[in-house]
Parts: sequence; C-alpha cells; structure tokens
Amino acid sequence: MSRYMKAIAIPALLMFAGLYCWGQQSQPMMAAALQDLQQAQQKLQSAEANKGGHREKALQLTQQAISDVQQGMQYAAQHGDRATGAVPQQPAVQPTGNQPNMSAAEQYLRRAIQSLQSANTDKGGFRAKAITSAQQALGEVQAGIQYADAHPSGAAQAAAKPAAANAAANTGSVRVIAGPIMQRVQNKSAYVWWETDRPVANSVLKYGTNRGALDRTATDAANHQSHHATLDNLQANTDYYIAVMDAQGQTLRMSSFRTEPEGYWNTNRFRLQYGPTVEYLTPNRAQVAWATTMPTSSDVVRYGTDPNALSQTVEAANKTGDHRANLLNLQPNTQYWFQVESTQAGGSGKVSSAPSPFQTLNAGEAPLNIGQEK
Repeated sequence: MSRYMKAIAIPALLMFAGLYCWGQQSQPMMAAALQDLQQAQQKLQSAEANKGGHREKALQLTQQAISDVQQGMQYAAQHGDRATGAVPQQPAVQPTGNQPNMSAAEQYLRRAIQSLQSANTDKGGFRAKAITSAQQALGEVQAGIQYADAHPSGAAQAAAKPAAANAAANTGSVRVIAGPIMQRVQNKSAYVWWETDRPVANSVLKYGTNRGALDRTATDAANHQSHHATLDNLQANTDYYIAVMDAQGQTLRMSSFRTEPEGYWNTNRFRLQYGPTVEYLTPNRAQVAWATTMPTSSDVVRYGTDPNALSQTVEAANKTGDHRANLLNLQPNTQYWFQVESTQAGGSGKVSSAPSPFQTLNAGEAPLNIGQEK
C-alpha cells in the first residue's frame, strides 16, 4: 500500500473504530440488544434443522435485526446519541425443554427486544426496524418449537403416541376459546385469564420456567366460563410458560410471558396496565380491550390466523388510557391470534403484547360477553 493510501486508510479506520466504541459506551441498551441477538444467532445455527423451515426464517430475521442494530448505533453515533452508561451485564440464559438451542434463542430474542424497546428512539428508524425483525424472529422460533413438538422423531415420537391417542379420544372435551392471556404482569406475580366454551369447575393452569416441565399449578375452582388465576412467588425478569389443561391432563392451549424487572413500578414508565383481553365474541366479530398507564397517540391491533403473520390491522379510537377495537368479518369456528401495540402520546414509549389466541364461535351461537373479572 502506498504512503498516500495509508495516510487515508489509517485515519478512516481509526475514526470508524472510535465511532463504534463510542456507540458501545453511549448506547448501552442497543449494545446489550446486539449481544443478545448475536447469542440468538449462534443458538439458531446450532439447532437441528427439523423445524418446518421456521429455524431458517428465524435465522434470517435475526441477522436482519443485527444489521439494523449496527446501523442504528452508527447513525446515533454520528448524530449525537444522548444515552450514556455501561452495557448491562446479562447472565447466560438457561435452556429448557427438549430443544435447548431453540429455547435459548427464544430467551435471547426476548431479552434483545426488551433492550431495544428501552433504548432511545433517535436511531434513524433502524431501532424500530430491529424491533420488528426481532419480534418476527421470535415468532418463527416459537413456531419452530411447536412444529418440532408436533412432529417428533424416533423415541420422542414413540413417547408422544399415548398423548396423541388421549387427545383424539377427547375431541368432545371442553374448548378454550380465548387465552390464556396475561394481565397485570408484575415482577413477582401475574394475573392470567382464559375463557372456555362452557362452564367448567376446577379449571387447571400449569406454569413454570421450563416449557417441557410445567411444575406449578393454579386452579380456578368456580364453575363458570371466564377463568382467572393469580400466579405468585415468581422470579423477576424471567420467562414463564403457561398451559390450560383438561380433566385428563392434556394441554388445551399454551402461551408464555415475561415478568417485569425489579423497579418496574416507576410511575413514569409507559406500559400496559391491564389486558389485553377479549370482551365480546361472536362467530364473526371480536372486541379486544386493554389499558395503558399514559395517554397514547396510536393504538393498533394486529390479527390473523397465523401468529407469525398478523397481516390484518384495526386501530382503537380512544387515546386516554383505556382502548377498545373491534375485529370484524371473522370466520366462524376459527382460531385467530392478536397483538396490541400502543405508542405514548408526546413521548418515545411504545409497548406491545405477545400474540394471544382466541377462537370465534360456531355459526348460529349466541354472542358472549366475556373477559370480565368474576
């Protein structure tokens, strides 16, 4: 290389390295998200490929999120990012279930999304893109886990046959038409709601931190359709899995959530205060409700029949804190998934729920006013 080229290249490299290091120091949440996304990428690369194509999609989306974060950090470094502080030191996640790499990737993605949502918004739009890519990657990971659980091989397939036989024998058993949906999640407790298609006494909910071994139980003893349970003595900032069970011990519907970190009760923080919940249900319509801690500028419900492709949207009208939206022209007796998203009015906060399931009623069934505490 000529002296002239060296004179140009070396300062340029030093400037880029300086911008990157400055970005690491001044953008701790973006740097933390980048670390977790890179960990998720490694776990996805190490996972087996038998996930119905979802692992590959998750890997592509994670790589896109990494690129978005890096571009966002570079943009902020060049335009004077205001966030300062050390990069949070996060412990390694603990894989669970019979798919440890996919489970670890899921946990790293959840943590990355949380860091991205806590970062300043002045990233040239790249932070928002990274959140979208990471959320989509998370959905693909969850779909891949479900696919692998439903398509076991070898010894796992043999072990799954008795459960499949029991499920087939219980076709006429109770159905969960909405939920389980988390409401009022705190750092050490959470309130969960679900709705069955008929009154049921002693409806059982299993939960725990290991998807494959839910070791704790909550029971709603009352004989009604709307059920709720309070989960206590939880660990802060931790992923939990929940499942509504039938009388034979088979899983009817499963979901997941993450507890709040210590100190979340800071009243200045914009967050979901209640819900989301399904308040009203017919064969062709559902009304969704939720509440935020502060007024909003935008409240959107994304929904569809595939939790990884919520392509339909509707916006709620009320921006004062309590929000409701009607999902119209639905198909009877069909499982849908929905996710709510709210943006703080006059601020940079944005919150969203995890995709949650509900099932429309059969054609001719009378409408249900549901989702109310009883």
